Amino acid sequence: MSATTSETDEPFQPAQIGLRHLLAAMTVAAIAVGISAAHLRALGPLQALQVVVHLTIVATVAWVMFVIQAQRRRRDRAAAGALHLRVMRKPMIERHRKAIALLLTIAVIADGVFIAFAALPAQTIGEVFKAVFRHPSLVGWMIFMEGLLWGACLNHWLSNVHWVEFREHGVLTHSVYYPWSSITRIGWSPAYPQNLVMLYRQKHVEMTIDPAAREAVSEVLNDTRDKINK
Repeated sequence: MSATTSETDEPFQPAQIGLRHLLAAMTVAAIAVGISAAHLRALGPLQALQVVVHLTIVATVAWVMFVIQAQRRRRDRAAAGALHLRVMRKPMIERHRKAIALLLTIAVIADGVFIAFAALPAQTIGEVFKAVFRHPSLVGWMIFMEGLLWGACLNHWLSNVHWVEFREHGVLTHSVYYPWSSITRIGWSPAYPQNLVMLYRQKHVEMTIDPAAREAVSEVLNDTRDKINK
C-alpha cells in the first residue's frame, strides 16, 4: 500500500528492539565469525584484543548515531502533530526496501570479516599505539565510515527511510521536518508530475512521490493551504 493514515506502523521513533532483531544480529555476527573462524583461531591474545576493541568502537559509533537520529525523529514527530497521510517518498515496494537492507547487511558482514583480518601484527600494546598514531586520521575516518555503514544498516532494518508523512503542523520525512509555517509554496512539478516541490525557507525542495498516492496527497495539500506561510 502506498498511502496510509494508520499510526500502527510508526517509523519516526526509536524502534523497539525485539527478539527477531536480536536473532538477526546474532545471525549476522555468526556468519562473519564463521567466515573468519580459521583466522580468528590463529590470532594471538593481543591481535584478538584489537579485533574486539575495533568491533566495539564501530558498533558503539553506529548505535550512538542511530539513537541520536531516532531521538531527533521523535522530537520532530511530536512537533509535527497528528498524522494525516503517510506515503512513499518514491516508487519503492517493500521487496525493494528489503533488498537494500539485505545489501547493507552483506556489506556489514564483509566489514566484520575485514575487521577480523585487520589486526596489527604487533607484540606489545605500545607497538599497536605507535602504529595507529602514525596514521590517526586514516584510522579515524575508517572507523567513522564503518560506523556510517552499520548505522545505515540499522536504519533500514529498524525504520522505513522512504516514508513521507503529511501531519497537522508540517511535512515529516526520515531526515527533515518541514513546518507549514516555514513553507511558502508547495505543489506538483509541471515538468515531473510525480515530484512534489516545496519552497522551504527560500530553499527549493523536491520529493519523488509514489504516483498512486498523488490524489491523496493533493487532497491533504488542499486542506492545509491556510497553514502555509504566504
